[in-house]
Amino acid sequence: MSNISFFHPHFLWAMLFLAVPILIHFLNKKRTILLEFSSIRFLQKDAIKASSIKGIKNLLLLICRLLIVASVVLLFSQLFNKKDPFTILSSSNSSLYCWIDPTMSMSYRHEKNSLWQEASTLISRCDSTLSPGAKLYCYSDQSAIFSPIDRNTAKESTIQKLSPLRFGHSNFQKMIQTLESKVKKEQRQPVLLLFSDFQAHDSLTYTTYFNLPTLPLPTICVSLRDKKAWNFLISKSNDALSSSSQIYSHLRTFGKRLNTTNLITFIGSRRAGQESLSLNKNDTLTTVSDITHYGNMEWGEIRLAVEDPLSFDNKFFFIGKDRSTKRVLVIAEGNEAFPVLTANNIITTQLKTKPLVKHPTEVTFEDLDTSEILLFLSLPEPTTTLSLLWTSKAFQNKVVLFSPYMGTTQGSLNDLILSQYLGSSSKINTKTTDNALNIVLPDTVSSLWRQFPRFVDRDVLIYSFLSNLPGTPMLLLSNGEPLISEQIDQNQNTWILFASPIIITEANNICETGFFIPLLDRIVQLALSKIGSPSTNWLAGFQKNNPYFNKQETAQVYDSKDKLITTWSNQRRVSLPIPGIYKIIPEHKQSYWLAVNPDPIEGETRYFKPKASQPNSSLMKVLDRNSFDQFMNRYSSPDFDYLWILLGVLLLIEIFLWKRPKKVKISP
Repeated sequence: MSNISFFHPHFLWAMLFLAVPILIHFLNKKRTILLEFSSIRFLQKDAIKASSIKGIKNLLLLICRLLIVASVVLLFSQLFNKKDPFTILSSSNSSLYCWIDPTMSMSYRHEKNSLWQEASTLISRCDSTLSPGAKLYCYSDQSAIFSPIDRNTAKESTIQKLSPLRFGHSNFQKMIQTLESKVKKEQRQPVLLLFSDFQAHDSLTYTTYFNLPTLPLPTICVSLRDKKAWNFLISKSNDALSSSSQIYSHLRTFGKRLNTTNLITFIGSRRAGQESLSLNKNDTLTTVSDITHYGNMEWGEIRLAVEDPLSFDNKFFFIGKDRSTKRVLVIAEGNEAFPVLTANNIITTQLKTKPLVKHPTEVTFEDLDTSEILLFLSLPEPTTTLSLLWTSKAFQNKVVLFSPYMGTTQGSLNDLILSQYLGSSSKINTKTTDNALNIVLPDTVSSLWRQFPRFVDRDVLIYSFLSNLPGTPMLLLSNGEPLISEQIDQNQNTWILFASPIIITEANNICETGFFIPLLDRIVQLALSKIGSPSTNWLAGFQKNNPYFNKQETAQVYDSKDKLITTWSNQRRVSLPIPGIYKIIPEHKQSYWLAVNPDPIEGETRYFKPKASQPNSSLMKVLDRNSFDQFMNRYSSPDFDYLWILLGVLLLIEIFLWKRPKKVKISP
């Protein structure tokens, strides 16, 4: 089957004009003039020769004119090679759809310009290579449409405004959906042009498109990555229980060794500390910055004093835990809460608010809704309001400290929560022993149990406890049974369960020992970390569930300079586009801070080479920045250029074959 096709086959009807030269040839025969000669014996040979030459010239002239007409028609029809789908770039009926990866990795500086700027330059140069009638489009990240580029005024700045750099996911999938709709409406020959560094973590997004059963249109991938790319990256470590006096930093190097440089800590605008460090190529390091002497700090940042091709990931922001305001609701009957409240006076600085103490019958829906930490102190029976905590989906991401009731009440809160709600695999039993049990720590070096003097505290005596406590054990009794365990329920609430009460009781003497206050201190720290400081979870440019969605509340969002950024009301999803410190001021509630950082994965210099599956390989070209111009120039001189050469040659031949009148010289 022939690979030749036509961009404008409707012009082929003009081949009918081939009949015109033929008609002219046959209708233009001259009449024969008879001349009488006395003898033709001297003219016969020359006359026959002249007549033959004249016939050949006329035939050649006819063929030449036929070829001229056919060449002109073929030029208008614009033939092309179907085997190479990219020849449509030379068609005046083509459209080139350009997309620039808008993620921050494209801010990588290659030589003098960023990859993003290089992509803009290459698109602006496409004007000189496209056919005069072809159209040029560039995807606008802000309006989610393909905007036409005026080829007469195509400038880099115009293109950059359509696709500015930003944090977060690329818009590749959304762009493809927009493109499919655009191509259906516009009856032209489309080609997709992609500019990206093709980071490895985005490989699945691209591969899904490249491996469709059939690519919807010819695609050119221009990989702008630097083959010797390198970067230094610093981010906040995910140590769950880093203390309020220490900030953990995670440093990574890609492609180059980090020579001795400084890691600088700032509290607000004040310089709080500095540490010198170095790191080998492609290595990681976790550092700890001590901020003990800044007990009243609200927020700060860690900066890596270094210059590299990617600068956005050389610092991260953090929030001081001692200013993370959390509300604690203590639910108890009688004076059971007295030891906890007495101990809490010492650790209140962590919470920045005094606990609210209520009898179970006095607890309201609003109390449960506005409290982040709930402490159940040996309650015999549940109330209707309390039962909402595990029957309603309105309460999520709370921490419940559960101190059990050791009586024998039928259908106690212990059975309802531990057996029915949290689904203990074994029956919960109350055990009593004459030989007192002690507390056994798993270690004395982790964040939770650091600086406890010994693994086994023999001052603590446990006489009664609940056996088969569900959840993951955190602290054990000397007989191997868990004393404290942790479990997350179906509403994502974290339950910290005690096997024995933490009130004044005959079941144990925990409240009367020096172990009680440090234990409560660490458990409160654990509760705060489980709630999660928003600063550890917010990434610039990524959407999150709006904490005020469907709550008939609003919150104003300010930056660190007290400039109003946005208002959160009933939007389902919200985002903060730029890294930094933000102050959230909810209605009728205490304000708090958010630390927003870039996603560390955006700073990784790991890339992949786009590759299409076998059926799509002919529809996809992968180029680098150097071969792109050469590729486009090739199609600016299309395959049918030889027709222009042929047409010129035929015109010269036709002129050469024209009859010229001979000069007749008459001698006297």
